[in-house]
Amino acid sequence: MNIKPFDDKKELLYRGFIERFIQKDGTVASAAFKDERGLSLIRGFNDSINDMNIYSRKKLPKSKKVGHFSVWDSENINAVLLHTPSKNDDRHSEIHGNEKEIALSSIQSFILSKKAILD
Repeated sequence: MNIKPFDDKKELLYRGFIERFIQKDGTVASAAFKDERGLSLIRGFNDSINDMNIYSRKKLPKSKKVGHFSVWDSENINAVLLHTPSKNDDRHSEIHGNEKEIALSSIQSFILSKKAILD
């Protein structure tokens, strides 16, 4: 498996959201970004949003919606991105709150929820 750095700040990162995290106004609740075990993401590797939506739907069949935000959005809140490919998915990645804490802080979760664009 080839681990790749997050050099392109415009690269999009995708995450699936179950129905309870989609608010009535169509935005993502900040609770969708709170998990003590960390948050899994799918790297876009600069593929088109349409191609990534198709790929994400296959990988995330239980998700009501798929959303994305950029590497820059993640770095802007001082979160740590880790490319953690598996034998089944070379795009798998994680976002952590910082070098010591896996979970995102409340403010990090809030900001990402505002940055996330639902596709």
